[in-house]
Amino acid sequence: MLTSLSTLPSVDVPSPYSHLLYKVIHTFVLGVLSYLLWRFFYQSLTSRRSSSLFLSFFITASYAYLIEYWQSFTNTRTYSFWDLFFGLVGAALALLVIKLTNKK
Repeated sequence: MLTSLSTLPSVDVPSPYSHLLYKVIHTFVLGVLSYLLWRFFYQSLTSRRSSSLFLSFFITASYAYLIEYWQSFTNTRTYSFWDLFFGLVGAALALLVIKLTNKK
């Protein structure tokens, strides 16, 4: 679903805060993706749970990069380092919260 949404034409929201809103959305969505991946790996890799944080971040980072790369081939979207950066910040923040709150 996220991949198909990334190919849609960008929507210009006439607001002085629209740029900030888009960065918050990137941060939130990729943070949620990272959390969901962590849950999956944490429950399925019971013998190697310590690697679930790394795998979650690696897959989220790869996905974020591929989405931005994919957008560079569409006519109405462009590659944005800052979108990638804020997406990775969201993934890192989600996993940091998991690391700090999960004492198992």
